[in-house]
Amino acid sequence: MIARFQKKKFLNNLIWFSAVVLLILTVRELPISEMLQRIYAISFSAWTTLFFVNLVILFLAVKRWQILSRTFDIKISFARLFTIRQAGSTFSFVTPGPQFGGEPLQAYWLYQDHGMRLDNIIALIGADRFIEIFINFSFLFLSILLVIQGNIEADLSNAVLFVSLSLVCLIALLLLFLYKYRFIVSALFSLYGKVFQKASDKDQEERIITSISMIFSRIEKDKLRVSFAIFIGVFGWLALIFELYLMMSALNLTPDLYEIVFVMLGIRIALLMPIPGGVGTIEASLIWSFGILGISLVGAGGVMALNRIRDLIILAIGAGCLFYLSSPNSRRENFSERGQ
Repeated sequence: MIARFQKKKFLNNLIWFSAVVLLILTVRELPISEMLQRIYAISFSAWTTLFFVNLVILFLAVKRWQILSRTFDIKISFARLFTIRQAGSTFSFVTPGPQFGGEPLQAYWLYQDHGMRLDNIIALIGADRFIEIFINFSFLFLSILLVIQGNIEADLSNAVLFVSLSLVCLIALLLLFLYKYRFIVSALFSLYGKVFQKASDKDQEERIITSISMIFSRIEKDKLRVSFAIFIGVFGWLALIFELYLMMSALNLTPDLYEIVFVMLGIRIALLMPIPGGVGTIEASLIWSFGILGISLVGAGGVMALNRIRDLIILAIGAGCLFYLSSPNSRRENFSERGQ
């Protein structure tokens, strides 16, 4: 047990060390003084616009969650969902692989503070994450096609293979879970019995199968709400592209649609790497994409700085949400909400 903990700690330290080294090597390539001049030259109106666009992006992510929550009979205020989501996202951001990590905490807060059914909570978080990941890979695939159409000279063969295989796996997983969930549950219980030398609990197995069946029937009955949640997810991705356009425009860069999509493609693929917060990988992707497009590294450095300023603000908000959720006041307010 101790050896396993030490091995995990060593791996985490190695990942963080690699991220910091990559960041340092990347920043050394940048013309820092010229980059800072560009940042200082950004107008107040541009800062304000970027701030409000990020508020919209955060709002859309939480709104998608709230819409899905109604499908699973989870009634919770927008403000509370925002707090739980941002706290969990902050935890995900600082763990290796910023796509996951905070979901167990989100489930814990919803279950402990609100007394909701655990199967509904898992269904809500699982559906939300699947929608987000599927939209992400779908846009990555469309972005690759658009970049190829734009005649940008970049070798995207590995990206095409990775994104295509990921999409196929996601679709296969969805179909398998939709139509063969009984088989999956039975197989998992059988495997559990063989590993731990225990008899399979048929009653518990049937309860899980019944619960999954009920969840799918709710989704089937509430297709319009789920479709609306997907639409909001798509709109959120478009808002991210618009945010990148605003960043580049604020730095007096004039990219066309193909170039914006190409830069966004590099950023989003970099975020898939198992590095906390994409530290170093995002910076490296920006230098790579700006180099291919023939845009100066000053512009790349400016976009890096704006990205990290935004991340720090969002992390600060998330940290505040974490502290609030762990405070006694948060729990008292929850109990008063449930009593009304």
